Amino acid sequence: MKPYQERVILEQQALVDNIIKLEAYLKNIPHEAIDVGQLPLMIVQLEAMNTYNQVLKERIKLFI
Repeated sequence: MKPYQERVILEQQALVDNIIKLEAYLKNIPHEAIDVGQLPLMIVQLEAMNTYNQVLKERIKLFI
């Protein structure tokens, strides 16, 4: 495997960890405890992270 491919795989794994953490945070913290301006942005961030994860997974499939 080429070095850039290894980096993409590591990046995707780290991204999945961050997605899991953000999902858990959003599930477990009372939404009234989050600044009213932050909550919608955090939801958009999670959606963007999921999209990025899909892109990385598709790239990884092409490595094989």
